[in-house]
Order: sequence, then C-alpha cells, then structure tokens
Amino acid sequence: MSLFELLRTLLRLNYALRPKVSFLPVLIFLAIKQGATSARVISQKTRLDVLRVSYLLADLEKTSRVEFTGMEDRKPVFAAL
Repeated sequence: MSLFELLRTLLRLNYALRPKVSFLPVLIFLAIKQGATSARVISQKTRLDVLRVSYLLADLEKTSRVEFTGMEDRKPVFAAL
C-alpha cells in the first residue's frame, strides 16, 4: 500500500470525525506528485470537494509547495515543487 493510499484510507475512516486539516495538504501534494494537475482531477483522486481542493491548492501555492504552471483548456494546472 502506497503512502497516498494509506492517507486516503485514514481520511475515509476518520471522515465522520472531521479529518485533521494537516493531512489534507499532504494528500493533495501526493496526488499532484502522482500526476493529477487540475483541481477537478485532484478532487476525484482524493475524493475531496473541488472547493476544498481549490482552497488547499492556494495555501500550498502560498507556502511554495506547489506551483501554478499555466492554463490548459481554461483550467489552472499545478505542479509539485
């Protein structure tokens, strides 16, 4: 089981207990490392709401962990640093 799958499983098990926010940026970062580039794809891969993914991407961009690389079909594309 990869680290990504382990974190996703932990989030699924603890979702009813409100998952800790500290796991979510790591989960999104790992999704980007595995090839997901847009908020919608990351949302599908992590099973989080698109709005939450967008907010967390903005936070990750402010802390220089991900980078906005451009637009693709009118969608913002991100890459992990």
